[in-house]
Amino acid sequence: MSGKQDRERGITPSQPEISAALSIIKANPDHFMSAIGLRMIYQLMNARTEAILRNYELTPGRYFALLQLVLHPEGEMPVGEMSDRVYAHPATMTNTINQMEQAGLVRRMPHASDGRSTIARITPAGRALALVCTTALEERQFGLEGLSPEHAGALREIVGQSWASLSDAEAGSKPRRRSSKRVAG
Repeated sequence: MSGKQDRERGITPSQPEISAALSIIKANPDHFMSAIGLRMIYQLMNARTEAILRNYELTPGRYFALLQLVLHPEGEMPVGEMSDRVYAHPATMTNTINQMEQAGLVRRMPHASDGRSTIARITPAGRALALVCTTALEERQFGLEGLSPEHAGALREIVGQSWASLSDAEAGSKPRRRSSKRVAG
């Protein structure tokens, strides 16, 4: 709801509420500005990535699913494990695999030892498309155009530390899904 709609409905924060929020922000300006900055960077990177991948009729979700298969030694993986690795809901990953299978980028196969599981295997066309898209993204520095190699390295280190810290905190507060394997930055 917009601020105008809130005011029209008589929902306005009181001065003490505004003061309390501002004092919290002032007490933690680095965390607040870092969180806001990360969200803004994510939006910019995502828009750039989507624009590049749109040229190849891929979404970021399909690209990252293809990448999981390219990076796997056998070029195949259980769909449930793929879902865990890219933090996608299992139904979303199933839909993604369905669409990629229709496009000829992956082939679905039954799991050899687990009848409840399905394996996604990348096709030669899927492997070629993943390479073309990765090259196109690399030409645009994966959405981080203008960031020096030194700053990219420093950012990678900070993101890695943050990922580990946040993952540890989340693991302590929530039960993990099927797999503890996660892909970071």
